[in-house]
Amino acid sequence: MAVPAAPAGRAGQPRGAQGLTRVALLNPETLLGSELQRELERRKPLWDDLRLLSSGAGEATLSEVDGGAALVQPFAPDSLDGVDLTLVCGGWDSELPPWALAPAGSTTVLVSPAVTPPDGIPVVSGVNLEAAVPGRLLISPHPAVVVLAHLLAPLERLGLAEAIAWLVQPTTTGERAGMDELMEQARSILAFSGEMPDAVYGHQLAFNLLPARLDLDALAGQLTAVLRRPPALALQVVQGGVFHSFAASVFVRLAGEPSTDEVAAALDEQPRLRRAEHPEHLGPIAAAASDEVLVGSVEAAGRPGCYWLWAAMDNLTRGGAGNAVELAEAVLAPPAQA
Repeated sequence: MAVPAAPAGRAGQPRGAQGLTRVALLNPETLLGSELQRELERRKPLWDDLRLLSSGAGEATLSEVDGGAALVQPFAPDSLDGVDLTLVCGGWDSELPPWALAPAGSTTVLVSPAVTPPDGIPVVSGVNLEAAVPGRLLISPHPAVVVLAHLLAPLERLGLAEAIAWLVQPTTTGERAGMDELMEQARSILAFSGEMPDAVYGHQLAFNLLPARLDLDALAGQLTAVLRRPPALALQVVQGGVFHSFAASVFVRLAGEPSTDEVAAALDEQPRLRRAEHPEHLGPIAAAASDEVLVGSVEAAGRPGCYWLWAAMDNLTRGGAGNAVELAEAVLAPPAQA
């Protein structure tokens, strides 16, 4: 039986060998990888074959794809043969990074990578999606960059001159080990046991805030690359004792000195931004499992053109899997050419 032709790509070539689209997901067992697999399965027409791979040593493990049994295979040099798109969550154990082993012409997306290759292109859907060029190494940036890009991009037309952001990072950016340690610390405190596991954070995080172990210059560089007219930037990220979602307090200085209503109207026009129904209660919990950035208060900061913004975003959905899959859609199912 003949395989029907696949939709043509940007250059008029069929996507995938023999009209099939093959996607590889590295490390689906991670929190972010699990969310990314669920998001891929929700958008099944995007792919024909989903290949699950693990960077850890060991044997294949049983999993499930689209309701059927599937194997998570250990990553090997030939794991990406015939793959059109590779989504990389977490690290890898091979001597060469996955994108160095991918077939010529295929696309690799690093999802919230710990290491940012200098030739990678940071892309935030709804901000600079046009930069998602097939056949390149793309970066779905750190969630801190994603939430700030959505907040700052709509303000560029209002003369965005400066932004100072203070963000609280959840434990899910540290995967299950961070979540488990926070849970055990909270149990220990409430039970007055005196035992305090701290292998991940090195100190009590439960009911506490700690400095985040992040390269803030690298995050600022990603944000600058995503925005069309980046302002003067200053970033600070702290590690919070919460499980899900980033919280962001952002000061902006706008050269055009717009009103509060004009700032709010500009934010309302941004895709994936939504004003919170109860801004007085907006926090990380409200954003958990949401695929949107929730915006709370927009308040004048006491000087003309200066405002404080308050927002929250789930790092696994909008800040991770949602952004990455929309990059995949831009590469595998680009708009039809006139």
